[in-house]
Amino acid sequence: MIGTGLYVTVLFIGVPQLSDADLAQLQAATDRSARNDEAALYPLLRNALAWTEGNEVGARIPDYDQLRRDAAGHRGQFFLLEGVFARQRPLVLSRNGPWGQSIVEWVIRVRDEPEEVAVVYLVDPEAGLPQPRLGTAVRIPARFYKLWADVDRYEQPVDYLLFVGRFAGIDAVGVRSSTGPIWLMAALLAALGLLWLALRRILCLRPPRSRITERFDAAVSGAGANPALGRGDLPEDPAAALEELSRRGQ
Repeated sequence: MIGTGLYVTVLFIGVPQLSDADLAQLQAATDRSARNDEAALYPLLRNALAWTEGNEVGARIPDYDQLRRDAAGHRGQFFLLEGVFARQRPLVLSRNGPWGQSIVEWVIRVRDEPEEVAVVYLVDPEAGLPQPRLGTAVRIPARFYKLWADVDRYEQPVDYLLFVGRFAGIDAVGVRSSTGPIWLMAALLAALGLLWLALRRILCLRPPRSRITERFDAAVSGAGANPALGRGDLPEDPAAALEELSRRGQ
């Protein structure tokens, strides 16, 4: 009973809080700067290492517009990001620590209208992060770090919302809706391919026309053009009919 009670208590405490020293160091972050590997990042990395997987207690759904308007006022706050996976890559840091030689950067699309992309730095010392497919639905608890100045896919300047986290959950089935037309087109092409194979098989199964049959058809056509040859009393067998037509023609 004691062990169970302690487990429940720890579970509902949530992730560890940032100390006053951590918050002071975090506030030194420079918003709208292209440099992210600065001193303000490391309190968030150390804090994330102490998280337990699946613990989202206290995480809030972010108001992305509000984060842009007041980045400093929300720095270090705990949020729950939900979106679709877009990209990942490793990042080597200037300072070593318990987070390992590098961290992992995930890019996720968190909303469509207006489009909003968030960048999450994930601590992964044991290389235990999942490897989602493009477009997979993801769910990531993370603390807000800063606004990061970079360029988008069209090489236009943009400020990304940057977060720091530890664990990521993925939906192995859920894929963004924009992939729907692609799957529909693939299914249509597959159906057309099967139809073509079926028609080809039917045509291959038809018996070939013999030379006697072709000569008989040609002779019958000639008989139609020459009333003297007649057609109504010809034998049903093509060979016999052809012989009869030859005899009459002579």
